[in-house]
Amino acid sequence: MYRGEPLSLWTNIIAIFMIIPLGLAGLYTALGGDLGELHYQIAIQLLVGLLIIGSELQFFKALTGLRKYEPQALRYIYFILLIISTLLVFVSSIIAWISFLLLLLVQFYWINKARRSKYFKFPLNYFYVAQIYHIIAILLIIIDEFTEFVSPHAITHIITIGWLGMVLQGALIRILPLFLGKSLNAKAKEQLKLHFYLSIIATMVLLAGFILDFVFGYRVGGSLYMLTWGWTLIIL
Repeated sequence: MYRGEPLSLWTNIIAIFMIIPLGLAGLYTALGGDLGELHYQIAIQLLVGLLIIGSELQFFKALTGLRKYEPQALRYIYFILLIISTLLVFVSSIIAWISFLLLLLVQFYWINKARRSKYFKFPLNYFYVAQIYHIIAILLIIIDEFTEFVSPHAITHIITIGWLGMVLQGALIRILPLFLGKSLNAKAKEQLKLHFYLSIIATMVLLAGFILDFVFGYRVGGSLYMLTWGWTLIIL
């Protein structure tokens, strides 16, 4: 019997089933059809997005000792937004993105409450900041539906480097020591605090370079970003 967070379970189940329409849309596009945008949205929003959101709901609850995501009314709202954002992908792209953004804001509210727990420690800060980048990315996608103010390259890099990059770094810091059978000493923990802030600075400089189309910015930011990944492996 499943003893975890039900919202996490349902979110991950829906994400896994999205592999089917994702594959069909990709096949149709490869055969000359015009479903490239739908394929992209299913991948970013419903497959990768929901898998990470669902996993985070369980992850934060388990590590911070949170008994239940409250209030109950917000749980109902989350589930309704989950269903709406899933179904409307196939009907209205913009409404699906908006409902998905609202779902992210509900999750961020819960994560922000979990952040006050005394058990909120590294690497949960990485996931917390990643969620902020995720919200910014979806907001820019919605803005881009109405204007061409934001470069698609900027949005892509906010998703891959800002959101996914911070999630992957946090996961690596959590999982790799377990695989190696070692615990982090006091020196490594102090280095991780500096690493966390350097990761934020590098990501912000890099993304600012893409958003403002400033070549020097994303060259410097990109170099710092690569340095953070190398430093991660050295610390661990």
